[in-house]
Amino acid sequence: MIKLFERKKRGEEEREALSGMLKDEKARLEWIRLKKLRKKEDGKEIWRFLLNFKDGWEIGKSIVEEDFDKLLFWVEENVLFYNPVEGTVRHQSRLLWHTIRKVV
Repeated sequence: MIKLFERKKRGEEEREALSGMLKDEKARLEWIRLKKLRKKEDGKEIWRFLLNFKDGWEIGKSIVEEDFDKLLFWVEENVLFYNPVEGTVRHQSRLLWHTIRKVV
């Protein structure tokens, strides 16, 4: 909300500001993927983990236990949030969720 407010304060229309924010998040996710591929690790597998969020806001404990290394990567990159009490994972923001749905 703060980013949106700042962009509107600079004179951008709300739709234009949201579109720009979505574009920024898309570029950030792409940069993370390229960075991972550069390290000779399997960036495609890391990227595929995000497919778990294509249709839903949150994933449960079973997926967390299966792909913990991939989950840890995205948590460290501040893309996903892990709730240890409930054992669920979700995005850091709705903007990221919409970005992932469009990119993946």
